[in-house]
Amino acid sequence: MSRLIDLTGRRFGYWVVFARAERYTNPCGSLQYPWWCRCVCGVEKTVDGGHLRSGASRSCGCLHREMMTTHGMSKTRIYRVWAAMKQRCLNPNNKGYDNYGGRGLGVHPDWHPFVGYYADVGDRPRDDLSLDRVDNNAGYGPTNYRWATRIEQARNRRPRKRKAQRAKLEDIQAFAAALTRAVSVST
Repeated sequence: MSRLIDLTGRRFGYWVVFARAERYTNPCGSLQYPWWCRCVCGVEKTVDGGHLRSGASRSCGCLHREMMTTHGMSKTRIYRVWAAMKQRCLNPNNKGYDNYGGRGLGVHPDWHPFVGYYADVGDRPRDDLSLDRVDNNAGYGPTNYRWATRIEQARNRRPRKRKAQRAKLEDIQAFAAALTRAVSVST
């Protein structure tokens, strides 16, 4: 049998071991050697020594909560604007992709995390303004955005492609008849 390693005083992630707890046999029949640990947030708990050494337990759960907490703005309008912008530019399955990402328009690397985007853009100055690109042929980024009204945005559009209109059969027949008459009159 191997000798028990004293973990007292050692740090494992957010845990600091301060005493050995009473050993016990788990339901599978093997001996467990737990240790009393104090998390940096103040929680005290017994943790299995093997879990401490392997890294399976690094905190009381506060580390996970800390890692999952980001900016706290995921329910705000500015976050939805940012998420929609990324979808249009980066997701080929988005219905607006052809007009954005499909044209080669992207999102500046600083704006990929929401925090970088928000640091540049901030909150809307007024409710009647929305984010607009200064140059419609360039992607979204710190040097190519402004807050604009609907009228300003309407002026900042690409020219529409005119669809070639297909001629109707009766128009073609009338044109052919006019050509036939013109040819027969001139001869």
